[in-house]
Amino acid sequence: MRRSWLILSLLLAMVFAYHNPWMLHKTAVFTWNAFDLAEGASLHPDIRAESPTLLTPLYLRLPLVMIGVMIAIIAAQLRDERWRWIWRGIAILVVLRLNPPIDFYPFGNEDANYNQLGYLMFSGLGLIGLVTVGSHWIKGISIPLLIIALGLTLYSSIIGYRTAIDTFQRVGLDVDIGGGLVMFVSLALCVGALAVLPPLVQYIQKARKLPAS
Repeated sequence: MRRSWLILSLLLAMVFAYHNPWMLHKTAVFTWNAFDLAEGASLHPDIRAESPTLLTPLYLRLPLVMIGVMIAIIAAQLRDERWRWIWRGIAILVVLRLNPPIDFYPFGNEDANYNQLGYLMFSGLGLIGLVTVGSHWIKGISIPLLIIALGLTLYSSIIGYRTAIDTFQRVGLDVDIGGGLVMFVSLALCVGALAVLPPLVQYIQKARKLPAS
């Protein structure tokens, strides 16, 4: 129970880190958090020419979806039903950060950037819905699911950052890594450690108690 609360707190801190600077520049204009970095990258011709379209912004936006899903997964472990629903509401709010401009509605837009935001948001809401409906069945596999989502989060954030930074450096921008990304990765590693180490320690302790054959 305490571990679930710690993981949820760390996931919420990851949202905070996501919105802290990932890219530093001597001027505030190009000092961007992950969300702004995805938006800025989406305007570059090289990024728009990617296949699949806007792959780099997708990498940078996917962590918000995964964090929302991870919050929903761990919320299912809480004993108090009220807190389960509160955290599910928080998970939904995290994913709603990707809500596109009104021009996207009701059936999409010619702008690939708007479409990506919209489809990611609806995909995230759908996944949270599935986790909520199937919460009784996923309890036994919640940690493996969390690790998969966490792995996708780390991979997509690092690849997205690296590609975006390389793109901006090619056009002469003197940019560097921001503390937000360092904090984000550190928190993600802490989530992974909290998810994996306690069960592993319990398994080792039980194995030691088994009588020798």
